[in-house]
Amino acid sequence: MTRFPRLTIGVPGFRGRQTGILPLFHACDRAGQRGWIMVAGGRDEGGANGRPPDEADLDARRRALESKLEAIERQRSSGTASGDRTAAEPSGMVKLFRFSADFVSGVIAGALIGWVLDRFAGTRPWGFIIFLLLGFATGIYNLVKSAQRAQRDG
Repeated sequence: MTRFPRLTIGVPGFRGRQTGILPLFHACDRAGQRGWIMVAGGRDEGGANGRPPDEADLDARRRALESKLEAIERQRSSGTASGDRTAAEPSGMVKLFRFSADFVSGVIAGALIGWVLDRFAGTRPWGFIIFLLLGFATGIYNLVKSAQRAQRDG
């Protein structure tokens, strides 16, 4: 293992000594993975009492971590992630923004069509008013349709 320069961050509390985390990436001997080196006073602090960890200890820790990750992945894929929602189900804020976008888009489209009609036909302000009201009605219709779809889906 390559020796790196000594760096100690003054944070007491880790095993009663001052330690630091060097963001030095080193190549591990397992499939080219990279990781962090934990140092105290310039030496690798692998196992207990400053001894490097033995291979069996590392393999046991790796297997335990892999089993935890597999359990989390199974939980996510089965749809029992945090709370009662599934991972594919949108949250309440997402639904709120979708409903508001459906409503606002209808109103804006109606107002834009009315403004263009008034501009080219010279019927100011009646085209704008009529199409703004039609856009409002379309927005309400879209909102009700989206709410029914959301209720039917889940």
